[in-house]
Amino acid sequence: EGPGIRTGDLELHPGIAGELGYDSNYFQNSGDAGEPEIAAYRLRITPSLSLSTLGAERAPDAKDRAVAFRANVSASYNELIAADSTYSDAVSDQRHVSVGAGLKLDIAPTRPWGGDIYADYVRLIQPSNSPDTNLAFDRNTLRAGAGLIWRPGGGLFDWRLGYEFETTFFEQDAFTEFNNQEHSIKTRGRWRFLPRT
Repeated sequence: EGPGIRTGDLELHPGIAGELGYDSNYFQNSGDAGEPEIAAYRLRITPSLSLSTLGAERAPDAKDRAVAFRANVSASYNELIAADSTYSDAVSDQRHVSVGAGLKLDIAPTRPWGGDIYADYVRLIQPSNSPDTNLAFDRNTLRAGAGLIWRPGGGLFDWRLGYEFETTFFEQDAFTEFNNQEHSIKTRGRWRFLPRT
C-alpha cells in the first residue's frame, strides 16, 4: 500500500486501478437459438481512497493508542463494448457503477483485552440471462458487526468472539423476494508461531 500521505495523526491513501478484459458469454446464456452467447470487451476504472490512523512505523506511541481506525471508499465504472455489433445496444445498456465503503474501529489494539466494531456496504451489479436491465440481479449488501478480543502475552496469540449482521436487498422489483438477513456468531483463534517480519 505504501506510506501514503500523512495528514496529522492520519494516513491518506488515494488509488486508482484500471482493468481491461474480454468475456466470451457476458449474459451466461446456453448458446441455443433463443439464448445466443454474447461476447463483450470490458473496461473497468476504480478510484479509491482510504484513511487510517498512523501505524507503528510512523507513530512510535501507536502501541498506547486507545482506538485505531480505518475507513475506505471506492467506485468502479464498468464500460462494456459488444464484440459483435449486432448486440451493441444490449451490451452498452449494461454499463454501470459499483460502489463500496467500509469502516473499522479497533479498540485497545495492543492490550490484552480489546474489541472491534465494523461496517461495510457494497453495491454489486450482476446481469441475468436477459439483456433487460430490469431483470438484472443488482443488489446491495450491508454488513455490520462487533467483537471482543483476548490477546495474552503480547499478541502472538489471540482469540475473538463476535456478532455479525448482514442484509442483502435487490434493486429490481422482480427479485425482492430474495431479500434476506443473516445473523452470525463468529469466533477465531490465531497463533502466530513464526517470527514477525
